[in-house]
Amino acid sequence: MISARDAPAMLQGTGLALIGISLIILLILRNVKLGFISLIPNLLPAIMGFGIWGYLMGEVTLAVSIVTAMTLGIVVDDSVHFMMKYSEGKKMGKSAEDSVRYAFNNVGMALLITSIGLVIGFAILAQSGFKPNKDLAALSAITLTCALFVDFLLLPPLLIWFDKVKTKSIPTTVTTLIIAFGLTSLILIPQNAYAETNEEKGYRLFKEFVDRNEGFGDSSSIGTMTLKDSAGNESIRQFINMILEEPNENLGDKSITIFTEPRDIKGTATLTHSKIEPDDNDQWIYLPAIKRVKRISSSNRTGKFVGSEFSFEDLASQEIENNTYLWLEDLDCPNIIELKCSMIEARPKNKKSGYSKRLIYIDVIELRYQTVKFHNRRGDLEKELNFKSYQKYLDKFWRADLLEMKNLQTGKSTNITWENYEFQTNLSINDFNPEKLAKMARCR
Repeated sequence: MISARDAPAMLQGTGLALIGISLIILLILRNVKLGFISLIPNLLPAIMGFGIWGYLMGEVTLAVSIVTAMTLGIVVDDSVHFMMKYSEGKKMGKSAEDSVRYAFNNVGMALLITSIGLVIGFAILAQSGFKPNKDLAALSAITLTCALFVDFLLLPPLLIWFDKVKTKSIPTTVTTLIIAFGLTSLILIPQNAYAETNEEKGYRLFKEFVDRNEGFGDSSSIGTMTLKDSAGNESIRQFINMILEEPNENLGDKSITIFTEPRDIKGTATLTHSKIEPDDNDQWIYLPAIKRVKRISSSNRTGKFVGSEFSFEDLASQEIENNTYLWLEDLDCPNIIELKCSMIEARPKNKKSGYSKRLIYIDVIELRYQTVKFHNRRGDLEKELNFKSYQKYLDKFWRADLLEMKNLQTGKSTNITWENYEFQTNLSINDFNPEKLAKMARCR
């Protein structure tokens, strides 16, 4: 994997390669004009590709920065083939216009077919779920498309025009054109394509994580909760979990948890309405012992959920606008060293939160939670949550089969094992009503 410190060397190498290629063309063709002209079709497609990418996506990442070096060989091949045939036509005594026609007749169709084939191939790769591959392939397809247009629409008139330009004036002319193309690309690329603050990057990464998990509709699953105290004693609890994705962007997701085992907590149920605001989530709990649904107050949401190391706050979906974000660094994932993670600091806007911050480790490949470290209100590291054994559902949504929550201060832990995931089960908003919580709990 290319790192940030490798980028300058890679770009320098690409520049030297471009100059070397132009010198080789100059020597082989023995034509100063063609040597200078070769700089334009070899460099311009990359500039255009990055300009279009920056305009559409807003950011040129490290993953796509290698496209220039990767596509240079393909772009050079096309322009060299065309100029070789053009030079051959000139040696036959043809005019510049006839030499261009000669080049088109001999290599035009071959360049068209090979370019289209390569663009289609990269377009297929761009459908990959692996984001670095997806971005790299998409930008490569854009760059090669630009190269085809440059070779077919810009290079021929340039060759005809430069045929009338005196050799001594060529360096100044070429330099002017390259500067103009470069300035154009700077205008096309948004400012944030070059510079992104750590706050912006943290927000963007978390938003990408949220966006990847949208569209599942609703889901249900069975969870087995294993509570372990500091002495190693265990207790087992089983529950059903249901989630409804809220299509209204101004509202958060809704979830219900109903315990089915053991007998002493059977029928206990919680309902959570997440809110996209920093104030509060709405949460209710049904207690079968008193046969009543009670609203959970803000002060109680930091407490333990049925004696586990999960709090009521932890059960609410993490809506993106409820926190501020700060990207800290990319590093090895805490428990999977073969994966790279982005570490993001999330600070709750809700002053009643039980945490001062959460350190979220999201893998850079699939943007999945790998580890979350919870810091209490005093700023001390209190808990650590690890996500393991991911499975993909509906060919899009990743779910961890195992959640391991450790209290680093008390030595207690709670593991949740998930199974029997079902999606799009026709749950409705009416099912997530506090007035129906007791009935749903009794039916289970």
